Amino acid sequence: MEGGEERGMEGRVCRLSALQQQLLCSLLGSGVTREVLIQAVSELERERNRAGAGVGGGAGAERVDAAERTDGESSEDGDSDFPPPIFREIEKLPPEEAARQRAEVEQLLQEDPWRVAKMIKSYMQQHNLPQREVVEATGLNQSHLSQHLNKGTPMKNQKRAALYSWYVKKQDEISQLMLLVAE
Repeated sequence: MEGGEERGMEGRVCRLSALQQQLLCSLLGSGVTREVLIQAVSELERERNRAGAGVGGGAGAERVDAAERTDGESSEDGDSDFPPPIFREIEKLPPEEAARQRAEVEQLLQEDPWRVAKMIKSYMQQHNLPQREVVEATGLNQSHLSQHLNKGTPMKNQKRAALYSWYVKKQDEISQLMLLVAE
């Protein structure tokens, strides 16, 4: 399974990434019951299994995509501060805002990492934001961040989630500042 999940004999999830834990907490915090989540997951699994029977689609194709994403990823991207401070900052936001930001991060994670890296780099240059700020907020290794933004060096999904969380939060902060200045 993606995200480092492992299922025991009882079918329990033993490990979830920080982002997956946040998404589950947001869902549960939104009023969705455990039973509804279990039913929704079961329905999704059935759909994926049906789609997997088709040519070139479904669960099998997604597993290949996940394998391709992790090939060649460096372990030199700073594991010392995970979960990163940015995740803790997002947890402090009102639930609706936190859920919106997480959904936006999840959407960015589905896009091409190199395209998103170029977009973030351009945004940082446009607003004169130093990489040091990203490093402090995300716990990422500065060198690995620089290589990812400048050369497209692969970055693990959890690290990209931290980077994208910083990006989404920073966009909101700057937009709010612009609105205040315009008043």
